[in-house]
Amino acid sequence: MTYYIKVSNVPEDLATIIFPEIKSRLEGYIGCVEGYCSALFYTENKKLFNEATKFLEFIGVQYTTFEW
Repeated sequence: MTYYIKVSNVPEDLATIIFPEIKSRLEGYIGCVEGYCSALFYTENKKLFNEATKFLEFIGVQYTTFEW
């Protein structure tokens, strides 16, 4: 099973700090337009998925998760 985390509309100055941290542990895609960034991260490792969601909660960034 693959676990996904979708993050949208994060200010670019914050995204440049938190997205590379998550991408160092998970696969993913990051895009920025007009000062805001979105990302889709994914992994088959449930532990890494849980760590990433806890990190986003700690920072206060809203996200959506799903499994496929």
